[in-house]
Amino acid sequence: MTFALSAGVTGVPAHQKMLDVAGNNLANVNTTAFKASRVTFSELLSETIKKAAQPTSGIGGTNPQQIGSGVAISGICRNMSQGNIINTGNPLDLAVEGEGYFVLSNGQQKVYTRVGAFAVDADSNLVDPSTGYRIQRVGSEGESDGFQIPGNGDIHIAYDVGMPAKATSEIIVSGNLSADAEFSTPQAQVINSNIAYTYNDGTAAAETTEINQLDQFTGTLTSGTITISGYDMDGTAFNTGLTFAVDGTTTLGDLIDHLNTNVLNGSTASLVNGQIRITDDATGYSKTDVTLSYAGDGSLTMPGYFEISTVGGEEAKNVNITVY
Repeated sequence: MTFALSAGVTGVPAHQKMLDVAGNNLANVNTTAFKASRVTFSELLSETIKKAAQPTSGIGGTNPQQIGSGVAISGICRNMSQGNIINTGNPLDLAVEGEGYFVLSNGQQKVYTRVGAFAVDADSNLVDPSTGYRIQRVGSEGESDGFQIPGNGDIHIAYDVGMPAKATSEIIVSGNLSADAEFSTPQAQVINSNIAYTYNDGTAAAETTEINQLDQFTGTLTSGTITISGYDMDGTAFNTGLTFAVDGTTTLGDLIDHLNTNVLNGSTASLVNGQIRITDDATGYSKTDVTLSYAGDGSLTMPGYFEISTVGGEEAKNVNITVY
């Protein structure tokens, strides 16, 4: 009976310590960067009241009989897992996501903390307001620009100094596609010349219209050359039919036929309301592009560029981003 009471009594202080640790965890539920603790227990030495017996020729062996003498605290462990990060609205409140610590210094020694409730002191240094320790930066301390002091590990936030404007040079945008987004049938890319050819002071040109009859041509056409460059749908540069000879009888239809027969691979040229139209033969994202230039008798205005009228692939969506 005495042994049972003494073993049971050992559980009282051990579990009292467990309650103390639990109470401390509850008391610090709103403490910034607090790490909760837990108590682990271990059994005290056991008393052997009957020894083990080895096997004999007739019977097997027996295990010893032991009675534990109680419990003790083996350790109080701190839980170092990541806590929740919340927005406080204060630009100087920081948090470490994942492993790591903030490094602070009092000028003599460095200490480490997960508490990121910082402030700026009268000397424009980022500090821990509860201790006055200055937050340290990691890496080079010899910066020649910005507001940091070369050779000094303190973080200097110069509220009293103007910062020169600097244009944004790179924007990175990421996001997830909604599973509820509407699905549209993939389209083939269509590009049109930025000018429409006309004759007789404004009538849309047809494929039978001769080049020297166009409103966009001035002079007398005996001979000339249209130079063609660009890319197929997959981004391959044109490599055949890069020049097209023209004379006084050449029509826009002749140019269209040359593009279809000798230049384009995976796209089809046509003339629509006086505009040269290039339509991909397949749907999906496209790199198709065409550039035309003229040299020869007279002067012929060529398209400055081809603009997309139908985007290849899914229906295009617009995203507005304001950049400062």
